[in-house]
Amino acid sequence: MTSVGWFSTDWTSESVPDPDKSRITGKPEFVQGKKALTFGGTFYSRGAMPALELQKHGYDTFLSWRLDGAPDGHLRMMDTDGEWRDPDIVWLQRHMGEGFDDITRKARATGQIVMQDLDDSFAVLPSSNIAHQTTDPKENPTFNRVHYYRNLAACSAVTVSTMALYTEMKVLKVPVYLCRNMIDMERWPQLDAADDSTLGWIGGVQWRARDLQQLKPWLAEIMLDYGLRFYHGGDSNVPGVPKAWTLAGIDSTQIQCLTAPLCHIAEYPKLWAPLRISLIPLEDCKFSRAKSHLKALESSACGLPFIVSDLPEQRWFVEHGGAGRLAKNWKPKTWENHLMELLEPDVRRVEGQKNREHAFEFDIKTQWVQWDNVFRELA
Repeated sequence: MTSVGWFSTDWTSESVPDPDKSRITGKPEFVQGKKALTFGGTFYSRGAMPALELQKHGYDTFLSWRLDGAPDGHLRMMDTDGEWRDPDIVWLQRHMGEGFDDITRKARATGQIVMQDLDDSFAVLPSSNIAHQTTDPKENPTFNRVHYYRNLAACSAVTVSTMALYTEMKVLKVPVYLCRNMIDMERWPQLDAADDSTLGWIGGVQWRARDLQQLKPWLAEIMLDYGLRFYHGGDSNVPGVPKAWTLAGIDSTQIQCLTAPLCHIAEYPKLWAPLRISLIPLEDCKFSRAKSHLKALESSACGLPFIVSDLPEQRWFVEHGGAGRLAKNWKPKTWENHLMELLEPDVRRVEGQKNREHAFEFDIKTQWVQWDNVFRELA
């Protein structure tokens, strides 16, 4: 049985709730001195979700938050129970540590397979994305995107989420495997896209390019004319970070703007509940051209119609199953025409149902074989 350890830097520790004490005091209480590990959405989509599904099909998989080198050079991985494991395959996400390329080569020399994943083009991060600063070599000399690409080049193989990233990684002359993003449909209830016409956007402003600004030339006028509401799911509530509707050119004193805060990945599908028309604007830049179709897929999983910028991976998703609507950034009229058609409730309902059917083609329950094929070939 092939053993695969899945490591990410996308971990945090959270206080453990104490329900008994909370009932007594009438306010949230936590177990003193106890913490629980939890991971974010990026690791869930690219690592934890396929790992848990592969486990159902005979793989010995586990999630890891800590690495260590054994005396012979192979990598040991600590699982979520605090036990050290020695996997056949080490899968890493965004390990940007200085000198890890040498550690990778030593581990490979022992016969261990060491892989890394790339799901965004860190080489062309826009300055508007907070990762541009946090992975800047000048700001973080020991953990940054320069080290990341060196570490990628030292690996046995690299997994990527889009064709643009596949092309980018081919330059490194390491085996590259395209594993497009999938979804766990059992977690996504179908919404009724026809019961109102709230439109909006899901995402964190700090981690985007200048995406919402693509809506500025046309959106506010239509919303005023038809009395529409704007919803943003994923507001960070961080001082200094502009509101999504402000970036989209919407005056919240004239148009009703609703919001929900960033949430844990376990609650993420609920973040979509108020939405009925999903807008997915993407700035036309190298970074966005390497972005996956995940937001379109999530919109489809909810049973919602969506309009998305006409960029390569989004076009592939739409044309692959006839789901969703493409609009060119430099043609505001295309966006307007699509939205006007979607103001009809029956159109939204029919289109949303069709999109949801398309999303099932990307369900992890069947698409886990993408990862299976990679590991079989490597092992």
